[in-house]
Amino acid sequence: MTGIAATTAFRHARAADQKLIKIGYPKAGPLIILSKLGRLEKALAPLGVNVEWREFTSGVQILEAMASRSIDFAMTGDSPIIFAQANGTAVRYVAYEPSAPKSQGILVLKESPIARLEDLKGKRIAVQRGSNCHFLTVAALKRAQLKLSDVKFEYMIAPDGRVALEGRNVDAYAVWDPLMTATIAGGARQLIDGTDLSNNRFYYSATPELGENRALLTALVEEIGAAGQWINNNRREAASILSPATGLSTAIWVQALEHSTFGAKWIEQEPLVEQQRIADSFVEIGLLPKPVRVSDIALLS
Repeated sequence: MTGIAATTAFRHARAADQKLIKIGYPKAGPLIILSKLGRLEKALAPLGVNVEWREFTSGVQILEAMASRSIDFAMTGDSPIIFAQANGTAVRYVAYEPSAPKSQGILVLKESPIARLEDLKGKRIAVQRGSNCHFLTVAALKRAQLKLSDVKFEYMIAPDGRVALEGRNVDAYAVWDPLMTATIAGGARQLIDGTDLSNNRFYYSATPELGENRALLTALVEEIGAAGQWINNNRREAASILSPATGLSTAIWVQALEHSTFGAKWIEQEPLVEQQRIADSFVEIGLLPKPVRVSDIALLS
């Protein structure tokens, strides 16, 4: 893996202000690649800055860790940070990945009679509360002119949702990759993906020290962006790294990676407009305790 090296800005970062960076990551994306190959550690070593990696099953758990300041920097989907902001967690938007709507979806079993969104009326849907797929499900129901009360939400962590679907304890399952691709391979089919419904992915800082160190953050974003470009150009090799790290086959990962394009960039107004729409939707249906203005916590350039 070449082209992922310390940048000039990073070499001038105030290493004395940040001796340890604790990074949380889900089981997908550029951060897990960086965590397994040790490229970021090598870039930081001359500065005396160490990296500590922590793996999580979902963005909800990542934001909980940020709230307790167990980690300093992380990536999640679009919804968890909205709930974190509403709950007063001191997080800041730093960067974002290109939208990847095909990397999430609502699944049913192959033999299920459910053929369209309208058929979900009266059905049980497994989803992780506060996740990006939570919003996907809310938006999909709205598009089908269904009320939230028309379905029964079964809140559970994402891996348990697959068990519930395959055990026929729920009728549908909203989930993201790579679990989505793995569940389809195991006998499910996709009812819809996230096209026209959103799926943005963001990077955040959670400590004042890191949030104020713009040079260090800029370098991190550039390193992550380079890792993402490497994934885009080397999907099979990336899949072979991700497979043993996650317990999923290389074939599953090859398919899952085809649903996304990577290339982290510093946070801009455009993705925040979509974030505000999501936040307003959660307030409207009573899932957020109060309105939030997402731009208030963005480290815009």
